[in-house]
Amino acid sequence: MALKESLLAVSQEPTLTAAGVADAIPKFKPVDLYTTFKAEYFLDDGDYIIHFFLPNRAAEDSSPLTAQEGYYWSQLFPQVLSDTAEDYFKATKPRVMAQYVPEVLSWYMRANGFGQRLDPDGYLERFFKRLDENIDAAVALLSQPSLA
Repeated sequence: MALKESLLAVSQEPTLTAAGVADAIPKFKPVDLYTTFKAEYFLDDGDYIIHFFLPNRAAEDSSPLTAQEGYYWSQLFPQVLSDTAEDYFKATKPRVMAQYVPEVLSWYMRANGFGQRLDPDGYLERFFKRLDENIDAAVALLSQPSLA
């Protein structure tokens, strides 16, 4: 086969199949076991990528947050998330980072290198459990009448 024919044959072969595109899209695992948040995550080359959502709010609900939701989601949740992640992962920025995504009322978190374990799902599930417990404790403290 001549070089020109060889190049034409190669250039006519598909370079990206539909299956290849589907494989490139991250497959998030849903997390909806907890009362204080919903989440989804996937493992990207040993890094956890996590999206947190308000627990009792439909994803397509774009109405403004109530005052209580606003305080919870903009103050309490990120503080407890930060404290819990720092304690659990024993790391801070740049290895563990979180950012608010207002377009979808979500918190995005990345934990770099922590998924390289024998049981990466179990490790992250223990983090989610601890986060839920810590948020419950913080909400309980806020609900107590002051001792003044």
